[in-house]
Amino acid sequence: MALPVLELRGIGKAFDGVPALKGIDLSVHEGELVALIGPSGSGKSTLLRCCNRLTEPDGGAVRFGGRPAPSGGRALAEARRRMGMVFQAFNLYPHLTALENAALAPRRAAGLSRKAAEQAAREALSRVGLADRADARPDALSGGQQQRVAIARALALRPRILLLDEPTSALDPELVGSVLDVIGSLKADGVAMLIATHEIAFAREAADRIVFLAEGRILESGPPEEVLDRPRSARLRSFLRRL
Repeated sequence: MALPVLELRGIGKAFDGVPALKGIDLSVHEGELVALIGPSGSGKSTLLRCCNRLTEPDGGAVRFGGRPAPSGGRALAEARRRMGMVFQAFNLYPHLTALENAALAPRRAAGLSRKAAEQAAREALSRVGLADRADARPDALSGGQQQRVAIARALALRPRILLLDEPTSALDPELVGSVLDVIGSLKADGVAMLIATHEIAFAREAADRIVFLAEGRILESGPPEEVLDRPRSARLRSFLRRL
C-alpha cells in the first residue's frame, strides 16, 4: 500500500492539565474518506486541529506526504495549504462574493495572480455546484450554499487532503443533504478526507473507515458495517443506542 497522505502516531494533547487526546494513532490514504464519530468532548475537533498544527500536540508525531509535518515558518504554511480545513462555522467575508471568498486563499496563501486565483476559485465553485452563484454575497446564500463556498475555498488551494470539522452542524436539517452530497462527490473524485461528523447514516454510506473516539482515545476503527453493526465495546454500543 502507498504511504499515507496523513499519519498520526502517539498524538497527545491536554488543556489545563486535562487530557483531550491520549496516544492517537491514525492514518489516511489517497482517496480515502475516514469519518470520526463520537460524543461531544471526545476530542474530534482537537484531533483535526492537531493535524495541521492549528493546535500544537503535546506529544507524538504528525507526518504529511511521508515526511514529518513542519513545526513553523513557511514550510508549515505550505503544509497547511495542502491540508484544506473546513470548519463548523462558514467564516466567509460578508462583503466579498462567493468567487472573491474562494479566490482569497489562492492569492494570499499560494501567491497566485488575481486571474489564476479566480480561475482556481471558479473551478472549485463548479465542483461544489455553485458556478451560477459566483457573484452572490454570503447574505444572499443559504446556509448550505455558504458551507459549500467554504469547501470551495479549501478546494481552490488544490489540497492533498480535506479536514472537515462537523461541516453540517450549523445547518438546518433540510440543508444538510446538499453539503453531504458535495462531500460524497469529492470522494468519488478521489479527494482524501478526514471528517468529524455526527451524521451516522452519511458515515455508513460514504466512509471507507469509521473511527470511534471517546474520552480522547480511539476505541474502535474499521469498515462502517463492522463498527456500526458489530460494535465490540460497551461504550460504542451505548453511543449508538443514543442516536
